[in-house]
Order: sequence, then structure tokens, then C-alpha cells
Amino acid sequence: MAGAAPLLKQQRLDWTFRVLKAALVSSAKGGDYTPYESRP
Repeated sequence: MAGAAPLLKQQRLDWTFRVLKAALVSSAKGGDYTPYESRP
């Protein structure tokens, strides 16, 4: 996920940070764990 924003920005040069963030957040899939847990 860490590299998704720069890759998306390369494809959509006219998008602002807010639009990029909204696109990433809205396309994320939920899980049954907290942000402090990691799954392999």
C-alpha cells in the first residue's frame, strides 16, 4: 500500500492529494483486524 499513491499520481497528474487519498480510501477493503495487528 505504501507505493500506491506515487503510482496513482503518475497516472493521474491532474489529481490533487485529496482526490488521490479519497480514491485509495474508497477502494480499500475492510478486514477483521485492528490497524495495530498485522496479517501475513
